[in-house]
Amino acid sequence: MNAARSSRPRGFSLLEVLIALVVLSIGLLGVAAMQASALSSTGGSQVESMVVMEAKSLADAMVANSAYWASGTQPPVVTIAAPTSGTTPVITGLSASSTDCTASACTASQVAGYDVQNWGKQLLTQVPGAGASVKCVAGAPVACTIVITWSQKSAAAVNSGTGNATASTSQSYTLVNQI
Repeated sequence: MNAARSSRPRGFSLLEVLIALVVLSIGLLGVAAMQASALSSTGGSQVESMVVMEAKSLADAMVANSAYWASGTQPPVVTIAAPTSGTTPVITGLSASSTDCTASACTASQVAGYDVQNWGKQLLTQVPGAGASVKCVAGAPVACTIVITWSQKSAAAVNSGTGNATASTSQSYTLVNQI
């Protein structure tokens, strides 16, 4: 019986080793794809978090200057857009204040213009190419809607590997603020 055992080959054949390498390679490719997907999603989530913080920042500034935003004298819609050149955002519907309202006394309207201009600069620093609009509706309380729009790479296109990895999708975030 011992002679029969010693005549059988021991170990793995070359075919078994190659099959194991193929299975291992496929598994490693799957792990790499999951890592790429996670990185893509993390980048998108980071931008979304910045947008939420920026919207809340403007909402806080509006509450602090409720003398203007709740007065009913503000324009129907204020828009903030990325400039074609430079860093100063393009603001329509509200006069941007060139007066530094932290260093000198300003009217409520000047403070609103100063706040929106500085907020627009901060938004464009955090989320390049973003745009925003602010619309307040009179009532008790006054409801102001802040909408921020931006573009980001489509995670679906990146994850599928077949889509255009540079394709962007338009995103938006809406915050309703009561003053």
